[in-house]
Amino acid sequence: VAQDFVFSYDKSTGYYTIANTNSEKVLDVCGGDSAPGTNVWQYENNGTNAQKWSIEQTKDSMGNPCYEIYSAAGGGCCLDVAGADASKGTNVWAYAHNGSDAQKWRL
Repeated sequence: VAQDFVFSYDKSTGYYTIANTNSEKVLDVCGGDSAPGTNVWQYENNGTNAQKWSIEQTKDSMGNPCYEIYSAAGGGCCLDVAGADASKGTNVWAYAHNGSDAQKWRL
């Protein structure tokens, strides 16, 4: 359950919140910072833009359908696996959109 998330869409804002089913906390850009490389963590839901996400369908480098998840905190940052490192325990942060597979997610 540590890896299970619920996506909730808010029609009035057009954004999603992404909550962990175990902790019930939501994905949050630390401090609401829009600078590329800002950490993403779980935090109590407070309704700020740091916890709102837009989701766009795209394809990965192999042509498979996937999604890019953009932060409403600004700066054009999206959810990104730090350093494109596929090792266990690698950090996830908000990083400037670059179209790499490190920013592609399967839901």
